[in-house]
Amino acid sequence: KDSGINATVTGTASGNANTVYRTKPALTSSVLGSTTGRARTAVDTIATLNWVANAADDLTISTVRIKLSGQAVASGTTPFSVSLIDANTNANWGDATQQTCSPAGGNQCVVTFSPAFSISRGSSKTVKLRVNSSAFYNHPNSSDSLSALIMNSADILWSDGTTNNIGFEPVLMPITLMNASYE
Repeated sequence: KDSGINATVTGTASGNANTVYRTKPALTSSVLGSTTGRARTAVDTIATLNWVANAADDLTISTVRIKLSGQAVASGTTPFSVSLIDANTNANWGDATQQTCSPAGGNQCVVTFSPAFSISRGSSKTVKLRVNSSAFYNHPNSSDSLSALIMNSADILWSDGTTNNIGFEPVLMPITLMNASYE
């Protein structure tokens, strides 16, 4: 249209509503140690999680829910501790206190952490996933599997400083943190 002239739009508007956040997190992970014939120990660091804040702005990770499953956590076996540990300080990550995982139906258990940890724009934070694998089930003459996963977008909740409890991108789910087997 010519400058200064109003445009006339006819018809029914259509489209999808979009929500724009000030930043977004990214997460990568890797297994620490052996993935087969792994020994059971009281302090078993099984994976690293590398969190990155987009360069646009700071963010805060408020909730991380992890599902542990496999024969190593057979239903009804001994509960065990699970921790998210700050790789720099070797202490609990932010406010994420140690959790107890109690294996139940389907050879699995779920733990939820609330780190309330802020990551500055464009920077990253490495966190270690630690379990007490000495409590794991030990089937005679067989290896016992363990998987650690973040299953759904609501299992990672974060804040951009304006909006709270934003879920992780659903298209990236599930996130496998580690797969291993114990001797």
